[in-house]
Amino acid sequence: MVYLYDTGGRHIANEHGGYLFLINGELAGRYMEKNGVFASLNGHYLGEIICMNRLLFNRNSRYLTTNFGECSQRSSIGAFQSPKVHSPIIPPPGLEDISSNYLNAAS
Repeated sequence: MVYLYDTGGRHIANEHGGYLFLINGELAGRYMEKNGVFASLNGHYLGEIICMNRLLFNRNSRYLTTNFGECSQRSSIGAFQSPKVHSPIIPPPGLEDISSNYLNAAS
């Protein structure tokens, strides 16, 4: 299990077994290992990990218009207690936090 954070160091999601789960346990996407990005359940680019545990949206990603296909798995793994808050980071140019509305809409 990998706890994932935003730029402010707040826990926003978890990666487990190649799938992305919200902190309430709902499935939000899957990891596209070949491309190094997460896709939403409807197959659209969702974000990527930088600095080992920050899930961010890349405005310049070459996968913004890629359709990875829908995810047939629709499961949950149960809610998670948020781990400690991490220090904030300044994201590289072109990277930003994933909107919580967008992340929740992905599930």
